[in-house]
Amino acid sequence: VRLSRLAAQVARVGYWRLDAATLRINWSEEMFAIFGLPPGDEPALEAAMAQVHPEDRATSDAQLEAALATGAPYESRTRLVLASGETRTLQGRATGELGADGKVVGVVGALIDITDGALGVADAVSAGSNTMVSVAFALESASRKRQVAPHAAATPSASELTTSVFAWALPAHSRIEHAK
Repeated sequence: VRLSRLAAQVARVGYWRLDAATLRINWSEEMFAIFGLPPGDEPALEAAMAQVHPEDRATSDAQLEAALATGAPYESRTRLVLASGETRTLQGRATGELGADGKVVGVVGALIDITDGALGVADAVSAGSNTMVSVAFALESASRKRQVAPHAAATPSASELTTSVFAWALPAHSRIEHAK
């Protein structure tokens, strides 16, 4: 677990789950750092979404609503505006989590802070989009393997998500570091 946490910090990757019934967010430790918040209780969905850049908010809302309604996976590139006024650029992937009845019980996702190399990551992802596809399939697979009752709080394990995310994030992060 310590190694996974360290790797997430180095790669600036956070993962999250949104419960479809309660709209309660569960965040990894790195999500707090990405959002510029001290570790602790996760913010309400509205508070987290309020940090999305105004020009990106409608798209972010629509993508999340579609995932909650249908379970459809999505890819995003979103800017956050932190309380300090700093703007961060994030690349993300999320997918619906289905219950045993086939209905969406949650949405799981991963975000990487690409602020320092936003252009480099975008280029790396465009050139090798298979890495984004692999994280999408891995997240979807981890989510769908956990066919749960709508009231259960099953979240892919940190190990499952870390493996999935690093299949995507580390190659892109490595390309940024080499480009500097």
